[in-house]
Amino acid sequence: MTIRKGEEWGVRVLCPDHREVAEDDYDAARHDAATVFSVIRGDLHTALGHPSVPLVGHECTAVPIDALRCTVTAPSGDQREVLAISSVSLGSWWKGPFIVLSNSGFYNGLNIAPRSHPNDGEFDVMSVDSKLPLRQRFLARQKARTGTHVPHPMISLRRSTQFTHTKRTARERLVLDGRAVDNWSHVEVSVLPDYWTVLL
Repeated sequence: MTIRKGEEWGVRVLCPDHREVAEDDYDAARHDAATVFSVIRGDLHTALGHPSVPLVGHECTAVPIDALRCTVTAPSGDQREVLAISSVSLGSWWKGPFIVLSNSGFYNGLNIAPRSHPNDGEFDVMSVDSKLPLRQRFLARQKARTGTHVPHPMISLRRSTQFTHTKRTARERLVLDGRAVDNWSHVEVSVLPDYWTVLL
């Protein structure tokens, strides 16, 4: 069940001996829904407060985490489904339009969506206008370390549960949890609430 404002998040459990350890966001998102795991680095790890990996048999907290379900369409029309646990980005921070869908609130260590929560049944969409000058992009990126890049007239932040995007230029990049996706022309993103269980 997705978290609601003011509610306790997660339950206290004994860390099972079958728990796994994910190296980063991309590795975490390769786990299936039935596997419990901890994560040791990446943006989700940052959002969770940099927790240590719990010891087997010791008490820990099990928290539900939403998934970003990405349906990627290739130029041929073939489709594949890929999951992301923390972020989906399109384009480049430094040139042209730039969009980040964030489940954790963080992107490459930047606090791009300070009010985001990885179990609220939504994701945050940060959009940088294509006309934002390079100098202002640099300043915005600096401010994003502390989440103070918004409000800005050329940077928007909204919440959503559905997102679609068609590739606009040959060089436009689609990146899921830090890994670029090859051979794509269109992507659709939706939320799978309470998909994973992470141990803290």
